[in-house]
Amino acid sequence: MPNWNEIAALVEQYRQGPLHGRTITLVPYRAEHAAEVVRLRNAPRVRHYLHQSEELTLEQQLRWTASYSARANDLYWLVEHDGRFIGTNRLYHIDPTQAEKGSQIIDEAVSSAGPVALESDLMLLHLAFDTFRLERVLAVIRHDSGKVLSMNRRFGFREVGSRVVRSVEFRELVLESGRFDPSRLDALVSYWSKRGEQ
Repeated sequence: MPNWNEIAALVEQYRQGPLHGRTITLVPYRAEHAAEVVRLRNAPRVRHYLHQSEELTLEQQLRWTASYSARANDLYWLVEHDGRFIGTNRLYHIDPTQAEKGSQIIDEAVSSAGPVALESDLMLLHLAFDTFRLERVLAVIRHDSGKVLSMNRRFGFREVGSRVVRSVEFRELVLESGRFDPSRLDALVSYWSKRGEQ
C-alpha cells in the first residue's frame, strides 16, 4: 500500500508523459487540451451520461484545470487513437487504499469500431492495481448507462449502492484488487490490435 508521498510522486510521474497501449495512447491532460475537452464534453450524448445540464465553456474548463493542477491525487488523460483525440479518462481521489475511475468519454464512431473504451479502462485499472498497489477502485455510473455498467461488471466490479445526483440515480460499484483478472479482456484488446495491423 503506498503512502501519500508515494502517491504524489507517482501522480507527478504519470502527468509527465503518455501511456501507450495497444490501440490507444493516454496523453496527460494539460491546459493546452482544454478546448478538446470542451468539444468532447459538449456532445449531447456525453452531456446526458455525465449529467451535465449546460454546455461547458472554455473558461470553466480552464478554471477546473487550475484546481486539477494543484491536486496531487488526480490523473486525467485524453485518449488518442490514430493521431486524434477521441476521448478522456480519469483516475482520481487516489489515496493509500483506493481511487475512483470516471470521466470516460469515447467518441461513439470510434468506440463502435473496436474496444478502445475497454482498453482505456484496462490501462487505468492496471495502473491502479499494479503500480499504485491499491486495494480497490470505485466507479459511480449513471443508472441508464447500460454499456458502461456491463463493461464494468465484466472487469469484476460489483454494485454496492446507489446515490441520487440532481434527481438522477447513479450506481456505486467497487472492484477489489483480488477480483481483478484482466487476462481475458487483455486478450481481446490484443486480438483487436493485431486485426488493425493487417
